[in-house]
Amino acid sequence: MQPPAAPLAAVAGRLPRRPNLSLLADRCATPRALARIHAAMIVCGRLADDNFAASRLLAAYAALSPDPAAAVLALLGSLTCAPNSFMLNTTLQTLASSPDPAAAFPFFARLRATGAISPGRHTFPFLLKAAARLPAPLPVAGQLHALAVRHGVHLDAYVANGLVRAYSVAGRLRAARRVFDDVPDRNAPLYTTMVSAYAQNGRHQEAIAAFDEMLREGFEPGGAALASVLSACARSASGGLEMGRRVHDIMEVRGMTAPLGVVLGTALVDMYAKNGAIREALEEERLDGLNGC
Repeated sequence: MQPPAAPLAAVAGRLPRRPNLSLLADRCATPRALARIHAAMIVCGRLADDNFAASRLLAAYAALSPDPAAAVLALLGSLTCAPNSFMLNTTLQTLASSPDPAAAFPFFARLRATGAISPGRHTFPFLLKAAARLPAPLPVAGQLHALAVRHGVHLDAYVANGLVRAYSVAGRLRAARRVFDDVPDRNAPLYTTMVSAYAQNGRHQEAIAAFDEMLREGFEPGGAALASVLSACARSASGGLEMGRRVHDIMEVRGMTAPLGVVLGTALVDMYAKNGAIREALEEERLDGLNGC
């Protein structure tokens, strides 16, 4: 005969301390496992005054629940600690990255209606990420753009980055470019998104021009910008090989060719091949780094 199970309060006394319990919530793979961690947090009093623990629990429910918006709203209503902007934005981020990004919007609408959150520069990037993942992103992107203007954050580089991405996914490159041009203090991520937007929409000359502007403004391109402009160089009607060689030079100076990674290596070979210069590149031993792919 098995001994009776220990009371939950007794088990709670042997549970990990506060930070570890929050990490357990992050690692839950099923709603049932998460419910057990939630119960343990309640018994231990972890949710009474610990916003970090509450934020991790909210994010876990957003990631695992079949109806994430309803789950996180129900949990918010049961919390005894007052939710702060970090907690709510973390939950929005998780919802935006979930299999159902549309769940971010009823959650956000409820927060606005109750005055729990005032949309700011830390909130809009998550909402715009969710919008860009919708099957039809344009209507929501337009509404979020208008709301960002109303709250005076539409010129922030990170908010603009989300707007450019959402508009470009919808195929509205003129709108994306207007947003980009209006930003007074652009940064490398915003330039990268603009280059990628042009390349992914078949506007190869514009992608090369945006990348060239990025270099002239003194920003250092990362792997995403390099891969995007190499794709544009491979398909450009003119000037592709010249810019492709410049990109290759940048990669060599920065030690990115020893060895070449799979993504950049493939993009580089594609650029040389489509410009009829693969033999030249091989003869100059410029693609030796491919041996490490």
